[in-house]
Amino acid sequence: MGGLIIVVSSFFLLNNLVFNKSSNGNSSGTFQTPLDKAKDAQIMADFQAIQASLNLYKSQKGQYPENLKKLSDENLIHSLFKNPYTQEEYSYEVNGDSYALSTNLGAGKPYQVNN
Repeated sequence: MGGLIIVVSSFFLLNNLVFNKSSNGNSSGTFQTPLDKAKDAQIMADFQAIQASLNLYKSQKGQYPENLKKLSDENLIHSLFKNPYTQEEYSYEVNGDSYALSTNLGAGKPYQVNN
């Protein structure tokens, strides 16, 4: 009888863990590991650093650079930032006095920052 209680208890515990994994407060139903959360946080931190460098570049040159490599060329960033999931450089578009930085987060959700 004790073995049956352990089996039933294990079933409910395992079922609860799987349910919590799939819901995890994420409306898409996908599970995000701590590593995924860290990578998403890295993307957001990268974008903040890039934005600071873009603003510094504009204050020095009077306009935003035509590409992010210019920030590296001017020693405003040490190297070009890359998406930690894909190892691809972030997308950057400039149009006069505005720009857009964009990439995808781990769950494939687009992430974009505009000035």
